Amino acid sequence: MKRILLFIACFLLIQHGGFARKGPLDYYKTINRAELAICSKDLPAASKYYRRAFKINPEKPFSRDLLNAFYCAMDVKQYNDAGQYLKRLLSRGVESGALKFFILKKFSGTDLDSVSHWLAVFPNDTIKADYLSKLIRHMHNTDQETRRYFSKKNDGKYMVDSVYDMDERNGRRLFSIFNKNGVPNEEKVGSVDFRPLGGPSYELLAIHASGPDKNGKDIRLLDTLLFKAVLTYDYSPLSFSKLINRSAFKNGDGAFRYGNYQLHVPLTINCIIVEETGKVYPQYFSAAREREMDRERALIGLETLAELRRKVDFSTQAELANNGYARYSLVTGVGVYSVAETAEQAKAEIAEFSKHKRQ
Repeated sequence: MKRILLFIACFLLIQHGGFARKGPLDYYKTINRAELAICSKDLPAASKYYRRAFKINPEKPFSRDLLNAFYCAMDVKQYNDAGQYLKRLLSRGVESGALKFFILKKFSGTDLDSVSHWLAVFPNDTIKADYLSKLIRHMHNTDQETRRYFSKKNDGKYMVDSVYDMDERNGRRLFSIFNKNGVPNEEKVGSVDFRPLGGPSYELLAIHASGPDKNGKDIRLLDTLLFKAVLTYDYSPLSFSKLINRSAFKNGDGAFRYGNYQLHVPLTINCIIVEETGKVYPQYFSAAREREMDRERALIGLETLAELRRKVDFSTQAELANNGYARYSLVTGVGVYSVAETAEQAKAEIAEFSKHKRQ
C-alpha cells in the first residue's frame, strides 16, 4: 500500500512539474500561431488563437500580445474582446505619446469613437502607486538620465566608468529585488516608459547589467532568475533572447546553462536594411546550425527561424505598403545590424555577418 501511495505521489509530482513547464510553452506557441495567422491575413483565426492563449495565461499576458490582440479584435469587429484587451493594457499604464501613436492614430470613424469612449471610462495606470513599480521606474529614469548626461558631455560616448559602475549596482539591486519578491511581470510593474512594446519596466536595466563590465568581463548575474521567469509567464522569451544575445561576440563564454538547458548565442537573427528601398535582409545560417538554433529557441517558446523571417518579411511589406497590417508588432526580437546603400551591399554584409560562430 505504501509503495502504491509513493508511486501516486511521484506521478502527481511529475505531472505537476511537467504542467508548470508546459503551460507557458503552450501560451508562447499559441501566440506564435496567432502571429502567423496575421501573416496569412487570416484575422478571424488569429483572434481565436489570442482568446485561446489568454485562457492558458489569464493572469499575466504580455503587453505586446494584448496590443496585437486588441488590433486584431478591432479588425474583426469583436468589440467586447477589444475593449477588455485595451482595459488590461491601460491598467498597466500607457503614457500620452504612446496612447496617440499605438492607439488613437490607428483608427478612424466609428472605431475611433469606440476607442475614445473606452479611453474615457477605463482607468489609466492603476499600478503607479505600487512601491516596487515606483522603485524600478526611478532606477530606470536615473539610468537614462545618467547616460544622456555623459553622452552630451563626451560627444555621444557615454560608456564611462561611472556608467559601468551604475550598471553593476543596478544589477545587484535587481538581483536582490528579484530574489526577495520574485521577478515581477508587466501586470505588476508595467512597461518601459509606459510604452506597451518596451518590455517590463526593468528591461533596459537588466540588459545593461548583463553585458561586459569596464574590464571586459561578462556579467551574468540575472540570467538564471530571468530564465526561470520565462517559464512562469513573468519574463518573455523575446526579452530573454535579447538579454543573452548581448553577450554574443563578446569576451567570455557565450552559452547560457541551467540544469539540462543549454542556449548558445546568437539565439536570434539580425537584419540589414537597404536605405533607399527600406527592404530588409535577414540572416541565414547553414542547415545544421539553423536546426540547432531552432531546437534551442523551442526550449523557451520561440518560433523557428523560418517563421521569424516570415514575420520579418510580412512586417516589412506592410510598412512599405503603409497598410493596416503595419500596426501589428511581430518582430521585436530582431535586431538591425546596419543600413546598406544597395541590395548587393546588404547581401554581402549579411553573408559575412552570418559566418560568425555560435559561442
